[in-house]
Amino acid sequence: MHQARVYTSRHSFLEELPEINSMVEEFKPVVIFIDNFRLAFLESDGNSNKDVAQAMNQILSLRDLHNCSIVLVDHTRKNTRSQSTESDLQSGAGSKSDLADGDYFLRRSSKNEAFRILKRSKSRNCADQIGAKLLRFNPDTLWFEVEEECVNEALHLGNGVNVATDEKREIAKDLYEKGQSMEQIATTFGVSKSTISRWLKED
Repeated sequence: MHQARVYTSRHSFLEELPEINSMVEEFKPVVIFIDNFRLAFLESDGNSNKDVAQAMNQILSLRDLHNCSIVLVDHTRKNTRSQSTESDLQSGAGSKSDLADGDYFLRRSSKNEAFRILKRSKSRNCADQIGAKLLRFNPDTLWFEVEEECVNEALHLGNGVNVATDEKREIAKDLYEKGQSMEQIATTFGVSKSTISRWLKED
């Protein structure tokens, strides 16, 4: 059985890198979690693509040096609870997403406190994801279990099923302008493709 080890510090990732490298050499982890980006790189301007790219390159170098996976925890922008999941929902500069192999969003459901929505926004190794997974937190195992493989994300965000049709129409138009297909948008809202087509044509 694999064991988890926790290393905490008040210093930056770069300052702690020699100690981190030493620990990785000793314990040879399969995956490293960095929680979270803002605290690990306090000396960087999180809104600067240049600063964020430099920080990401430090993380990628650690990954390549030790041949392990790294999960970097970050936050979404404020006041985005009811917005559909996209890469630009992340806080800070977009170079984080550009340099990462994948973007995964874990978001609270408005339907149940134990529910979480898991959505893959980007992956270099997988096809685009249609819909989202619904997870349930198990307090006995302290882990998440799959409740449903594919759910309508829109029903779990913000006011869920109470979102007005006018608001859904505006969200659908915004998603279409950002490059999502009508089929993807229809899956998100749980409606037919023809409904999305009608929404996009309406003023």
